Amino acid sequence: MSALNSYSAHQKICSGGGRNMLEIGMICAEAGEKKTGWLEIEGGGQKLPLTLICGAKEGPTMMISAGVHGAEYIGVQALSELSRELDPKDTAGNVICLHVANPSAFRDYVRFFVPEDGKNLNREFPGKKDGTLSERIAWTITEKLQSKADYYIDLHAGDTSEEVMPFVYYNVAYAGDRNDLCRSRRKDRQGVCEHGNGSGYGSACQLHSDHRRV
Repeated sequence: MSALNSYSAHQKICSGGGRNMLEIGMICAEAGEKKTGWLEIEGGGQKLPLTLICGAKEGPTMMISAGVHGAEYIGVQALSELSRELDPKDTAGNVICLHVANPSAFRDYVRFFVPEDGKNLNREFPGKKDGTLSERIAWTITEKLQSKADYYIDLHAGDTSEEVMPFVYYNVAYAGDRNDLCRSRRKDRQGVCEHGNGSGYGSACQLHSDHRRV
């Protein structure tokens, strides 16, 4: 697949004069613009392919990621198509598209893990700034991308070894309320309520829960 080769250097520094703009690393989209480019992982070694869509009208920011597990190509393809179809001139708010969160696994068809350190990226969030590659990818996504988003969707799929029915997993409560909800579910024998487990989605929920308490 050639998705990682299609991101030319449509990068610039924001002028700062626009009312609405979206700037991540060296990529900048001002109101009504769509820009593609790369975000270097903290500590170097790899770059993440991004599309920034800055709506002509102000509004919230949505982040969508794919390819956390490199062999789950369906989400990567879906996000690629969506990013092409979205027209910033018809959009209120911003969309951050992280096309492939695990680039080396995507290229080499490695299931579940980051080849360089053998870790499951979806168990390493929020990551470490000076950690292994998986931890630095997670830290970069948490600090540089999730921190800018009001809403977050992480696309997963079954690869060749899995048959997965369509489903949506979502957070129903902030941190304090979630603990009460978990206890009530255990009491009522409705099953164990878990949250996070190092996943990108769980990290994003915790990040915004912390911001809400502040």
